[in-house]
Amino acid sequence: MRLYVQDPDTNEKIFIDKVAQDKKSLVNMLGSTEIRVSNKKFSINDVKATANENTATTMALGGVVGILGGVPGVILGSAIGGLIGKSSDDEDKLKANIFNKSSI
Repeated sequence: MRLYVQDPDTNEKIFIDKVAQDKKSLVNMLGSTEIRVSNKKFSINDVKATANENTATTMALGGVVGILGGVPGVILGSAIGGLIGKSSDDEDKLKANIFNKSSI
């Protein structure tokens, strides 16, 4: 999960280098209900979370590791990597939803 704010001028996501499970935790970490990003002030309520997408990466990695077992190894490695990646993605989406629904 990655935290970001949306720049009101460019509508671009600006990712921040903080990790918190909810907005109250982020306030406690920062000691403030405001955060400064790219010389702009944002409220903690402006901070959003997005999930990391890892399924494709772990599938590819599993396939590469599977090369040692030939074609069956590549297929099995990709399948196992895909399952692990999907599980990780699902967990990350859940964490992002919890953060986004939280309040200070």
